[in-house]
Amino acid sequence: MNTLYAFDHYSLTDIGNVRTNNEDSYGNIVLPNGQLFIVCDGMGAHQAGEHASTKCVSLIKEFFANNATGNSSIDLHNAIIFANEQLYLTAQNNAEMRGMGTTVVVLLIQKDEIYVGHVGDSRIYLLSSGQLIQLTKDHSYVQTLVDQGIISRHEMEKHPRKNELTNAIGIYPQVKPTISQTSIQAKQGDTFLLCTDGLNGMISDDEIRAILKSGKKFDLQSIQLVNQAKLAGGLDNVTVTIIGILKSSFTQTRLNGMDFYASAGNHKNKKSLFSQLWFQLVVAAVIPLLFFMGYGLIIDKVKIKENEPVTTEETTNEKEIEETELNKNKKDKNQDNKKNLGDERKKTTPKDNNPQILIDNISKDISKIEKEIKQIQSQSVQGPNTIKQIQDREDKLKKLKNDFKNADKNLKKSDTKEKNSTTPNSKKKN
Repeated sequence: MNTLYAFDHYSLTDIGNVRTNNEDSYGNIVLPNGQLFIVCDGMGAHQAGEHASTKCVSLIKEFFANNATGNSSIDLHNAIIFANEQLYLTAQNNAEMRGMGTTVVVLLIQKDEIYVGHVGDSRIYLLSSGQLIQLTKDHSYVQTLVDQGIISRHEMEKHPRKNELTNAIGIYPQVKPTISQTSIQAKQGDTFLLCTDGLNGMISDDEIRAILKSGKKFDLQSIQLVNQAKLAGGLDNVTVTIIGILKSSFTQTRLNGMDFYASAGNHKNKKSLFSQLWFQLVVAAVIPLLFFMGYGLIIDKVKIKENEPVTTEETTNEKEIEETELNKNKKDKNQDNKKNLGDERKKTTPKDNNPQILIDNISKDISKIEKEIKQIQSQSVQGPNTIKQIQDREDKLKKLKNDFKNADKNLKKSDTKEKNSTTPNSKKKN
């Protein structure tokens, strides 16, 4: 194996406390210039989930053994596409396997390069300089809620719909994997963790970080991670693969523009960990600052300072014009108010603007969409498109409920205004 990295690794899987079978799988394959690591979390009725995860691992290994080109990101992408096509065909030709699927995370160390890829909600973490970073972004319904700012990252782990995926292997004829387009540079002492959601769904990132930075051997760390997940409930199968960098030609860790989460740890280490990112942030901050400094100088030349006497003829004329316009606007507004008050007593509200009719229409739309959501949720087979349909209707439902509240407020205001217009004003006592 010809690679500039020296590393060690350990993998462990456990059925957990609740499940009757283990649908997680893991594997690795030694390549001429490195090594590939794979972790999968299967899903499906009967034994389909177990078959899906096991088969996905073997198909990706098969692709790298026979079809790898040496281009890391392209090979990872094509290997996942190959696995998806084969699993989908198997499911279509076998009724008992129909609807089976699996997540996958892959990490490839090749020469002086490290690439990662994934489909679904299994994750890859990196521990570097005491900081834990989530390198993958879940393909899940709750992740879309986080992206929209509806819930926080902390809330997503306990959300009732956290197991709904927007992307998985074997469900549809095509799949879109997320692959890092540039290589990660890892320094000596860095640790990678591949895991299924049976781990991160049970224990926090801070707990994961504490175990990975404990300095224990990788087999003991793996056992401790699995045991912590089981102590926290062990509601799902749990699988971990730890890869530790023992030797590297790089002195700094670089993620090279990857989209990642700083999950846990000492954020003081960010400068040394992400020097390229810091440079980009400095440039992004300095350019607007220079612009506003220049803009401020221009403004200072023409603006009238606070508390400075106004003596120029130009500013005096401007003030007189503003006062004239203001008086005119007030006069027009008073006339309009009187006219509107008279009109309001003579005529009824047009049908299109009637708050009560609007409320009735919104109520009908809300009932219709709620029925559609129930119908979609009752379908026996649900995939990424089904989840998107539900999400689109829930977004519409949320907007309609907002419109209902506003229409209800307008109705109450309308009733109050009508009542006040027909009731004589009482005189104020001295």
